[in-house]
This record gives sequence, C-alpha cells and structure tokens, in this order.
Amino acid sequence: MATVPVLLLGSWVEKNALPNEIQSATEKHLLLAQNITSSLEHYLFDVEAAFDYFIESAEGGRSSAALETFAKSLEFRSFYIVSDRHQITYDQILSHNEISGSLKQLIEKTRSEVANSNLRFSGVLPNEAGEPTIYLLKPLPNQSLAIGELATDYIVKVQKSIAFGEQGHAAIVDAQGRVIAHPMENWQREMRDLSALEPVKRMMNGETGITRFVSPALNAEMISGFSVAENVGWGIMVPQPISELTGQSDRIQNAVLAIVAVGLAAAAILGWTLSGMLTHPVEAVVEAAQDFAAGNRDRRVPGLSALAPIEFKTLARGFNAMAQEIQDDHEALAERTRQESMERLGSIAANIPGLLYRRVKSADGTISYPFLRAGARNEFGLALEGHRPVIGDLTQVVHPQDISSLIWAIDESASNLDPHAHEFRIIGQSGKARWARSFGIPRKRDNGDIVWDGVIVDIGETKKVEQALLEAKEEAENANRAKSEFLANMSHELRTPMNAILGFSEAMQLEIFGKLTPTYKEYSENIHDSAEHLLSLINDLLDLSKVEAGKFELDIEEIDISDFVDEVHKLMEPKLTTGRLQLLNAVPADFPHLDADRRALKQMLLNLVSNAIKFTPAQGHIKISARLESNGDLRLAVADTGVGIAPNDVKTVMEPFGQVKNGLEQVPPGTGLGLPLTKSLIERHGGELRLHSVPGEGTAVELVFPQHRVHASQAVPQDEGEQKRLIH
Repeated sequence: MATVPVLLLGSWVEKNALPNEIQSATEKHLLLAQNITSSLEHYLFDVEAAFDYFIESAEGGRSSAALETFAKSLEFRSFYIVSDRHQITYDQILSHNEISGSLKQLIEKTRSEVANSNLRFSGVLPNEAGEPTIYLLKPLPNQSLAIGELATDYIVKVQKSIAFGEQGHAAIVDAQGRVIAHPMENWQREMRDLSALEPVKRMMNGETGITRFVSPALNAEMISGFSVAENVGWGIMVPQPISELTGQSDRIQNAVLAIVAVGLAAAAILGWTLSGMLTHPVEAVVEAAQDFAAGNRDRRVPGLSALAPIEFKTLARGFNAMAQEIQDDHEALAERTRQESMERLGSIAANIPGLLYRRVKSADGTISYPFLRAGARNEFGLALEGHRPVIGDLTQVVHPQDISSLIWAIDESASNLDPHAHEFRIIGQSGKARWARSFGIPRKRDNGDIVWDGVIVDIGETKKVEQALLEAKEEAENANRAKSEFLANMSHELRTPMNAILGFSEAMQLEIFGKLTPTYKEYSENIHDSAEHLLSLINDLLDLSKVEAGKFELDIEEIDISDFVDEVHKLMEPKLTTGRLQLLNAVPADFPHLDADRRALKQMLLNLVSNAIKFTPAQGHIKISARLESNGDLRLAVADTGVGIAPNDVKTVMEPFGQVKNGLEQVPPGTGLGLPLTKSLIERHGGELRLHSVPGEGTAVELVFPQHRVHASQAVPQDEGEQKRLIH
C-alpha cells in the first residue's frame, strides 16, 4: 500500500516539477518587473514635479543652495532655459556651459513635435562627456525651452537591486530599445541597442507579460517577465536562465521522494489518532486560561481523558495549582484588610485621639503654636497640664530626623496657601516615637501672618497596615514568580510536541504522502490551526513568564535598525498582501545602530506589526519610524491607520489576556499577550513602551530605548521631518 502511492507521487513529481517551477518563477519575474516599473514611475513622477518646480523658480528668478541640493538628490546634472535662438537664459540652479550640436537637433525636434507646455522625456543619449543621459524638455510660453539633464544613476541602482539565483537579473531599456541599465556595464556605457530581442520588441509595442528568448550576453535560453512604464515607454525585463530552474526542480524531486519514503507510514498512523487526542485538551486549557484572565477566579481546567498527552496533564495541574494559590492569597488579603479596617474604624468612632493646634507663621518667618491641646486620649504619651501639652513648640517633641522635612512642608503650604498634610514622628515622655499625620488649611491675615487650624492624629496603626500590605504584596509576587519559573522551565516540554503536531499536520494538509479524503483533510487543517494557535499562546506565555521570572537573558549585539525593519517587512509581507495593506519603512539607512537582543527586538516588532495588521482595514497604512530624542534616547515607533483603542480600553490591552471589542467585523483570534510581552521585553532592555491611540484614526506604539544602548558615535538627534522615507 505504501509502494504504489510512492511510485505514483514520484511519477507525478517527475512530470510536473519543472513546469511548476517555471510557472512559479515566471509569475515572480513578472511581479518583479511590475514592481520595478512602479518604482520608476514614482521616481519619474517626483522628477517631473521637481522639474516644474525648477521652472517656477526660474520664472521667479530664484536660486539657492537648497534647490541645487534638491536637484542633485534626484540625479539632475543640470537645469537651464534656452531661448528660441539656442541661447542659455537661466542656469542658476545647476549650471551649464553650452549647448552641443546633437542637443540642438533634439531641441528643434521637440519644438516641432511637442505641443505647448507638454513635458517630454528623451531616450538615453550621450551628453557632452559621453555619459548616458536622459533629457527633459518642456516648451515655455515665451518660445523658450526648459531643459533638464538627468543622470541614470538611480535607474542603475534600481536595476542592480534585483539579483537572484546565479544569473537572474534585471535590465531597463528606453522606448527605442537602447540600454539604460544592465548588468554588463560596457553595454550600459555604450547604450547598446537591444531592439532585436523578443522581449524588447514586445515592450516597445507597450506590452506586459512573459516570454522566452536567447540572451546574447549569456548565450543561454532565458525566461523573462517584462513590463512598460507607460508615461515614458521604458521597458523593464527580469530574465533568468531556464537551466537554473531545471536544477531547482531536480532538487525538489529528490527532496519530495525522500520525504515521502520516510514519513508515509508515520504520518498515516499519527494523523489518524492525534485529532481525537489533542482537540479536547487544547481547548480545555485555553478556555480555562481565558476565563481566569477575564476575572473568573474559580475557573479550573477539568480532568483530562486518559489518552491526553502527559505534557497537557502536567500543564493543567500546574495551572490549577497556580490559580488556587492566587485565589487563596487574594481572599486572605481581602479578609485581613477588612478586619483591620473594621477595628481601626471602631477605635476612631469610640475615641478620636490626636492633638488640636493653631500654628502661626509671622511675616518675619517665626513659627509659634498659641493653641496646642491633646484630644480625648493622649496617644502620643506627652506630659500634660489638663489637656495642654507641657511644651511651647511642637518641634520640641518631633523626632530630630523629621524636623527639617516638617519645616519644609510648612513653608511650602505657606508660600502656596495649599492645605498642609505631612507625616512625622512624635517622641513621648517615655521616649517612644509614634507616627503622626498633621492636617491644616492655611489662611492669610491682613498683617501678613499665615495661620493654620488643624489636627495631628496618630497613624501608628496605619503604618502597621501598610507594612502588612507590603508583606502581602511580596507574598503575592513570590507566588507569581513561582508560577513564572514553572512555566519558563516547561519551555522544551511544551514546544517540542507542538512542533511535531504542526509538522505532521502540515504534511497532511499538503498531501505530500498521498491524497486524503475531504473529511480527513478538514481534520488535518483543524489540527494545524488549533496547534498553531496553542503554540502561539504557549510561546507568549513562556516568554512572558521567563521575563517575569528573571530568566530571559539578553544576547546583546549591534543592530542596523533600517535593515532590521526590512527583515520584519519580509516576514510580514504575506499578511500585508492578504490584508491589502502598505508598510512604510521611515527609518533612514544611515540611522544610528542599536545594541539589543535581536530575537527579542524581532518579537517586539512582529507583535506590534501583527496587531496593526489585524486592526487596520484594507487599503490602510502602517509606518515604522525611528528618531533620537534630545536626551539621547532612541524611539522606535509602529503607527497604523486602524480602528484605534478607546481610552478606557488602554489599560485592558496592556494586561495579559486583555482583549477588547473593535470596529472591525472580523479579526483573527489572538491571545491578548502581544502587548504585555512587548512591554516586558522593552523593560528588560531598560526602556519603556508608550501607547497613543485615537478611536477611528489609528494607534501608535513606541519602544523607547535608553541612551546607553545607542552607538554614541552615531547618536545625533534628528527631527522627524528630516528622516528619509523608504516605501515598501
């Protein structure tokens, strides 16, 4: 039973591997050609807009170093205006000496062919120095002509950015089939005519598609996707030798046959049994964790079946023990606090202890207490005459370490006329110190004196309660730390079986071991989706627990943020395409490098971009930007144009398992751990997470790294408006 499917699959792979590889490659080549075309069209749009701006500046007689810098940034070599007699009347932005004979011919041809005020892009032509040049010509109302000479450096840079396989490349030709950019630099310098090649002929006719041809440069049969920039007629083709695709198909055949031979028997047995064994334990653990996080403290994982894997049974027992410990601590703390509050309130109601006072601060700064009496009980143990303490000044019984802070608080209240409230210690007749709190509202007399009428109450019991609460808090934190250490130590035991489940269920989905019935295929998809969701939950829980347990060790290395954002973009590109979203990389290529843990930084950015994708409607934008603050800190921000978060929900989404409703009809399920985990990881780097959101407008999350993690030699503060923007 195993041999026949293997032979059939091997035969099918032998027959279809090469056609499938060619089909896949041609689609990628055409997509690359169209992407390059789009990039060039954006560039030419910017060039045209800048050219019109240069004309406006020339008509206004304006010129500046900034205009020259702007022109050079778009690869302009020169800009000038010539009269109907071929005399240069303006060249103050980028100077030009004289007009060559060949350019005069182009000028005459332009005057005769182009309607008034229409811009024309020439094909690639040599300038006076023999360098490949694109000319921009536009007639002006006074019979003069605006001319711009555009270097091909940017176009060559775009072409060189496309390289794949051993000999896959891109080439760009003008509307006459002459080379603008090509891997062979001598063809590029010669502006060689390739109009005889099949793809070039079709591009000159304005076609877009895929074709095969023989390359004279490589002397090999090629397959190429090609496209045309409509506004200038330039052709862009992306060829690759067919021989490379043949080699790739051979490797695929060998790999598929090996996998089929090794995994067929194991997959058939495991696929049959795993669906029933895993679905119930996974759902039980996930539902219990979600309910507990939502506030149901009595929620526990029910008893699992005997067939459930031991890892899930261990996880369920650990979760139940952790939940019970947290619930017991919470109830004990609540009961203890309630009892202490009741006792304190009963004591206050029965007999209010304290000192009643009037304090006067005269205009010369002297402080006196004309009225100072003890309440019904002498809680502070002062020597009394009747109910009047035998002291002339309160500072006589204040603890020496608290006198300066009490005087400072009195001065602050006097200067601002704010209510006075301050804590300090009073030493009684026995020498024992008790904590007290002074309250009083100041008022100013006509003579400039400041007067307080107030009370000093004993807060010794409050201090004890605070100490008890602190100890209870420490106990709760120890319990939480124990939970985190348990989950952190379960990393290998939890991830290993889940990865096996994912691998086998994915093999079943792809049917690489043979066809499955529709029912079993649906089961395998359910297994894969459930396992993937659980693995995501487990990974987030384990990473969050490692951070809380202090076991997440940072592996610091120097990171180029701009390149790193490009890597994140590549990982998220399928989701961006599915969601019809655009990711903008606004981090300049020369931005200072960052010392950070690469895996943690990647996880933080993937969490933030994934959230932005989930909550941003189609056609929206997501931007990743970076800047240096004036204090040297580095801010890395992910902003979207999504549904946003209501102010009342911000605290919820920052808590583990915290999820809120949003304006989207359908949102992929999540664990609610992305933002809490990201917050923990950035704090592990010594930084902080900042979240800003406006419902209906979008959300921005900032990762702020401290100054010591930025390379000092590169750390020059930048204004956000000056940052270089790269669009993907």
